[in-house]
Amino acid sequence: MKNDPLQEDTGLARVHQVRIEMRAIWRPTPCHDLGVDGQIEFSELADQNLSTGQLVAVQVKSGPSYFEDETLDGLRYSPSKKHRNYWAGMNLPVVLVLHNPTTGRTLFADVKSQMRNSGPIILSDDSAFDSSCRQVLLSICGREDDARRVLQKLHSAQLRLDENVTISGIEFMLAALDPRLGYVELRMGRIVRMMELTSASGRWVGIGQQTYDFILRCLIICTYRHRNGGTRLASRRL
Repeated sequence: MKNDPLQEDTGLARVHQVRIEMRAIWRPTPCHDLGVDGQIEFSELADQNLSTGQLVAVQVKSGPSYFEDETLDGLRYSPSKKHRNYWAGMNLPVVLVLHNPTTGRTLFADVKSQMRNSGPIILSDDSAFDSSCRQVLLSICGREDDARRVLQKLHSAQLRLDENVTISGIEFMLAALDPRLGYVELRMGRIVRMMELTSASGRWVGIGQQTYDFILRCLIICTYRHRNGGTRLASRRL
């Protein structure tokens, strides 16, 4: 079935209406849409001419058919592999908005927080896309900022292995990350091997207090839950 452009426009019109109520700017994708219809940039509440610097990418889907697959957990939307890859690679947070032009019901979901598995995106019944969701969307932007701050902190964590070689927490995280499970695992075999490979001498001897302090600092950075509601990396020690 071909997409109905007028039906799709009703979803975009709803986004336009809500972003005005939220005091935000809508910046549509100027050319071919590869998985994002546009961006919402939030203005300061006290002065709409001032930007908060917070942006979220938005993909809009409109039509009654998107509301047929609903369970007790919420509405289920199964994106294509192409869209998953596109959203995962974006430097901005991504929000999916589903609009039912028949009932006027509009829901949204933070896409990246549900990208760890290959299952559908769940849009809960209480996630109405209206002016009241401004703070929730801003918190989603904040979680993206948290990720950047985590990487900055890991980069600043330094351990000198020998006279010419210093590693950072970035190398530690890469050595500890299990991409299959989405965990940061403290496997000393991996950590030791990483230090051996990066050492100029090709070998690394012992674990002193300085190394323990470095590992502890990196673990704290990776697992700390930020006070503004940001997410943390799941971790386990093995």
